[in-house]
Amino acid sequence: MLKGEKIAVDLHAAIKRASLASEKAAARLRVEKIQQFVADIASNVFPVAFGEYDVSISEVPIELRKQGRSKNSLEVRRLNEPQVLFRDRNASSDVREGITRFGSFDNDEHTIELIPFSLDSYRTRMEELIHRLMEGKFKYRGSERTFSTRFSYRNVINASTATELDGEVARLLRQNPDWTGDSKLSRLFLVQCPEVGYSSDDESSPYYVIKRRLLEAGVLCQMVGSPTISNPDWKDLNLALNIAAKCGITPWVLPERVPDADFLLVFHTQSQKTAPESWGSPTYSISTVVGRFILAIQALSRSANALGI
Repeated sequence: MLKGEKIAVDLHAAIKRASLASEKAAARLRVEKIQQFVADIASNVFPVAFGEYDVSISEVPIELRKQGRSKNSLEVRRLNEPQVLFRDRNASSDVREGITRFGSFDNDEHTIELIPFSLDSYRTRMEELIHRLMEGKFKYRGSERTFSTRFSYRNVINASTATELDGEVARLLRQNPDWTGDSKLSRLFLVQCPEVGYSSDDESSPYYVIKRRLLEAGVLCQMVGSPTISNPDWKDLNLALNIAAKCGITPWVLPERVPDADFLLVFHTQSQKTAPESWGSPTYSISTVVGRFILAIQALSRSANALGI
């Protein structure tokens, strides 16, 4: 509607401002806004009639209590983190501490070939990032000691723009058709996703365009942001973990089955009514599932077999 009236507005930036995502002391400001909102609807919307009942809303927040509840309070129960198993069945409820101290549950040796892509100005930093994933720093002890996995790569493929970056990805897929649907899970595209000029949920951005191309080709990929390439401190472990898990390596498992569940699948969906013009039809509904359903089942199956389930 706004575009039809030729009214220029950055909706994503407006939402970000309204959510106070970039504000200091945002928690306090957010509480104040919530209180203002509740006060407004308490006087202008409520009470609401439901048949013979009138529903009102209180402007006084309900007290949260660790034990017991009353008419004016809610009881809060803390859930303990479950113990998970790592290498040699060592257990810990702290996943970060467990994976760095003991290593991954999957102790078999693996080799993963990385196919890195970056903008021209990030070539050296991409090479440094890959070596960082191999060698580690701080508590992260590197891919071989943590995941029994050796990362390798031949060279970084560069482009001057995001569009050319997507073109290079497409070119390499055409030149290597045997990479499509590789069941060995031994190769992964490590791709820089330029963020400048795009909002986080813009499906015409390099992140979505390149990721969709590789997903449709059945090729594993890991997108990496420019800030992470420039400074991987405290992000290297999580990045290496993502790569290892996508390539079928089991980082940890639960010691016991979840009752009445064959497997767990965690995913994220996003719906949008308007598709990028480059996708063809401009008005169909899109549902994007981030993650690999088949890989999730394979990894969980291996975990179950390893535990004798």
